[in-house]
Amino acid sequence: MTTVDDALRRSLGAWTDRTDAVVAAVKGTELSTLEASLRGGDGPMRSARMMVERVSSELVESLLEALAIPRGPSVEVLLRQAAEHGLPLIGGWDADARVAKVYLNASDASESVRQRARGAFACPGPEAPHVIGVNAGANGAEEIKFYLQHRQLPSEASPALRRYAAGRKLAGAVSSLRVAPGAPVTKAWFVAVTPDDAEPTRGLPGWSDVAAAQLAPFSLGYVTQVGWAADDSSWTIYFKPAGVPERFGALDAELVFRCGDGELGIHLEPVARAPKAYARTARYAVSYRVRAGSPGGRVVDALMAWVVSSLAREESGGPAPDWSSPPPPWSRTSA
Repeated sequence: MTTVDDALRRSLGAWTDRTDAVVAAVKGTELSTLEASLRGGDGPMRSARMMVERVSSELVESLLEALAIPRGPSVEVLLRQAAEHGLPLIGGWDADARVAKVYLNASDASESVRQRARGAFACPGPEAPHVIGVNAGANGAEEIKFYLQHRQLPSEASPALRRYAAGRKLAGAVSSLRVAPGAPVTKAWFVAVTPDDAEPTRGLPGWSDVAAAQLAPFSLGYVTQVGWAADDSSWTIYFKPAGVPERFGALDAELVFRCGDGELGIHLEPVARAPKAYARTARYAVSYRVRAGSPGGRVVDALMAWVVSSLAREESGGPAPDWSSPPPPWSRTSA
């Protein structure tokens, strides 16, 4: 089985002068937190990107030092926003481009939290991105990207990606915009695939199982997303290591409720595919994520009990749930 150290070394490719420092900086990371990608469609397949999920700001700083990349102003803002709003960070690199990648993951946060985090960046673009990314180079250059989630693939998405997505069951879509330097421009579109898709690589021009096995930093596990450049020039497929349990579910919460300054997102997954859940009905694994504030345990439990009982009642032949009337002090809001 591939070790974390082996995966990190393979992902760095020709960036060999930084390998030992990076392995030392990321020491103690679990294999399940790694996500790699393969690119193709515009030439031979290649793999030089690695991301590490749920990292601390200290690990980000160690990683930048290991890659000999300065901590620029945009990365500083990103780290401050993560600390201020309690948002998770993702760190990694693209060895081909020789850049560090630092992402602020606000996908489970409320719109107001996303707006405040975005407001710290003095650049044009969407008001409430779900993810904010910074690509940082050794020369101090920084590229800022905003990522927006969509319940369905928009009609203006890449034609090649729309063809790939046709007939597939999707968990959502994402658009990627470069917002600095320069005017905002859409760079890529992505779809989140589901375990129902037994052939997630079908429809990728130039895909080769043999090449993938040779290039990937670890044995391919489940696919998380497939993306296409906005100009249809190339595709990218993102995947977890083999043996890592699948995480399935829509990118956005199915239901969102507010209570004072607290906000909760309710997520529903097929019961057979969710190893962990707050509660289960015959059909669904039900879980929640706090999107804003710190709602108390008792009011959260009361809301979740109502959600679970409403779903179970419908599954037993009862009426469809009326999600507009949650128990007080909760009220329903939009996602």
